[in-house]
Parts: sequence; structure tokens; C-alpha cells
Amino acid sequence: MNDISLLNKINALPEDLKKEVLHFVEFLQTKIEKKTEKKPRVFGSIKGKIHMADDFDEPIESMEKSQKKSGREFVDQWAGFLNSKNTDASKFDYLYEKYR
Repeated sequence: MNDISLLNKINALPEDLKKEVLHFVEFLQTKIEKKTEKKPRVFGSIKGKIHMADDFDEPIESMEKSQKKSGREFVDQWAGFLNSKNTDASKFDYLYEKYR
């Protein structure tokens, strides 16, 4: 739809509907203006809304435990498929050496 056909359609409307069209166009313009307006950031505006635990920098206990495990313990814990009857020793040796 081009501008001329739009104007022709608006001109064909009764006066009360032309006012409604005008109000709608003004509404759309304010909607566009609101999208382009950027609110300035205020330093400290989220103060008190975010909390960081006192032990944030401390190592995670579960990570410490897993890092201290030997390769054998790791394989025993995480590679349950090794207990199957079809497992050959090469899979075990590969994982044992990789996570040693």
C-alpha cells in the first residue's frame, strides 16, 4: 500500500473515524518514541539486590574431592560400563592412563 492510496482511504472516511485514525497514528508515534528513548544508567541502582556468598572464592568441596582422586578411583566411580562382561582390558587401560 502506498501513501496516496492510504490518504484516499482516510479521506473517504467520515469525520469521526478520521479523528480515530489521527489518535491511532499519534499513539503509534509515541510507541516508537518510547522504544528509541534510552534511560540513563544510574550508578548503584541495583545496590542491595545482588548477594554474593562470603565463601564465593573458596574451592567447591565436591571439586576438591574429585581432583584428589587417583585415576583408579575415577575409573571405578565413573566408568560403570567396565563392569560388563564384554569389556576388554584395553578400555580399562585407556581410561586409567587418561585420568591418571
